Amino acid sequence: RDPAVSVALRPVVHRGDRIFLRHTSSGNNLDVENGELRARRRVHGTRQTFTIDKLEGGAVCGDIWPGDTIFLTAASGMTLEVVGEEVRLNSAARGPRQAFVLEVHNPDPGPLRAGSTVFFRSHTGTYLEVFASKMKARFVHRGGL
Repeated sequence: RDPAVSVALRPVVHRGDRIFLRHTSSGNNLDVENGELRARRRVHGTRQTFTIDKLEGGAVCGDIWPGDTIFLTAASGMTLEVVGEEVRLNSAARGPRQAFVLEVHNPDPGPLRAGSTVFFRSHTGTYLEVFASKMKARFVHRGGL
């Protein structure tokens, strides 16, 4: 693939953008139903929509970059959080339990772009993963691609 063409066709992700999180192995999008996070369907509806925001502020901090501390908020207004191994939606809080460090697999130069393969590292040092279609945070290493 030609990296210049690839980058030109993939828009930059900005704070406040609505995004979809696709599980690499199954191709299913993460969704929220009755407070549970699962990767069950390949649809792009309200239940599959998340808003990405970041800790840093200011006019020059609008783009999302690898290494940023980010927050993921479901359409319900609840923010993803990690408690132990569980990933859940309990409140709209934005504290350490809701913060994730964004890591990108083979990043293009510059900010995060749509279609990138990403990993989210929680405050416990564990990464978000999908196991048996449910979201968990169990391991301190990135999952398989």
